[in-house]
This record gives sequence, C-alpha cells and structure tokens, in this order.
Amino acid sequence: MEKKTIKQAIPVSRKNKAYPLYILAADFSTPYIKTTMTDKVYYGEKLFDPKWIAKRKRILQRDSNQCTICGKNEGRLHVHHKQYHIIKRLHKHVAPWDYHDNLLTTLCESCHSRGHYRYKIPIKYI
Repeated sequence: MEKKTIKQAIPVSRKNKAYPLYILAADFSTPYIKTTMTDKVYYGEKLFDPKWIAKRKRILQRDSNQCTICGKNEGRLHVHHKQYHIIKRLHKHVAPWDYHDNLLTTLCESCHSRGHYRYKIPIKYI
C-alpha cells in the first residue's frame, strides 16, 4: 500500500508559538488509504478522502477559484470552515465534507493565515 507524500507544511496560525498550527500540502495523486472504524483518523488524513476532495473542488468552483476576501486567484487557495462542529455524544469533530456549503469559503493563503491569527473559529456542539 502506497503512503501519502507531504510536499510542504504551511504554517497557518501563530497564536501559540510553542505549538503552531500547520496545514499539510499533500500530493493528491496518491490513492486514499481507507481505514477500519476502529482506526483513529486524524484531520489531516481526512483531507485525502475523495469526499473532501470533491467538496473542496465544488466550493472552489462556486467561489470562482478566487479568495472571497481579497479576490486573489493565483497561488494556493484554501477552503476554510467558518465554524467547527463537534458531535457532543461522540466527542468527535464532524467530517470536513459534512458541513453545509454556506459554512465553507475560499481564501488565499495570506487571508487564511491572517484570519486564523486574528480570530478564533467558533465551535458548535451538535
């Protein structure tokens, strides 16, 4: 089974300088590795799931492949969650592709990084 390869780690937050948040820029040509229900799947691994890749593509197309803040359409574009959902009874985050489209927006790398630095993402318990 072939493993995913990480091309680059991109810092997106410096709120806690001891533990910065990174988004991994991955090689999406590598096949997604399915896991069993007993395996713990980390958020970064979920970004390889075909459901997220399709959802991300749809959001980018909806937003005309440009940042919804500054209008930039060059370079790396991110699909940003405007809020995070946690399933109370399971103590688990909702899968990134299970959010309604109105809770997702396209941001350039600069606006995404700046937003995570300045604002805390709201969490909704469902």
